[in-house]
Amino acid sequence: MALIHEFTTAKQADIQKILENVNLLRDASVVSPVVGIHDDFILYFADSMKWIETTNPRKKPEEHIPHQSLCYYGLTLFLPNQVTQFKRVIEAWYSMFSLAPDEFIITGSWTEVVGEENSGKYDKIKAIKAEILETLSELIQLCVDVEKDDSLCLFHWGI
Repeated sequence: MALIHEFTTAKQADIQKILENVNLLRDASVVSPVVGIHDDFILYFADSMKWIETTNPRKKPEEHIPHQSLCYYGLTLFLPNQVTQFKRVIEAWYSMFSLAPDEFIITGSWTEVVGEENSGKYDKIKAIKAEILETLSELIQLCVDVEKDDSLCLFHWGI
């Protein structure tokens, strides 16, 4: 089963309802279409994600200390005042990948076989330029939607 991080927009008025029933993030009457990004790319983007201020919606409002990066295993909330910085980072990745050949390799996580000496290596992940550009473009559009309508927010649903 692929590890996919999902992004979608929802009305800020629905945040509490979504937190009470996270499956609403898959309900088309509550959220926009979902954009999925494979975990390999989220990990590849990880350092630049640390530059982004987000909100952990599982914290009580009085505990809403700004969070940096994505909540990897849970929900991350981007309020309208937080989404522009995220969009700019995604646009930068889009720009870099637009320079790539049609098929390319990204370096993934370090893996090794337990008990086998010198078995460690970095995963090599095949990527298709058109696919990642389409996905990033869809994610950028979700950000634009939130920027244009401050009643919306962007949700990230981690693995």
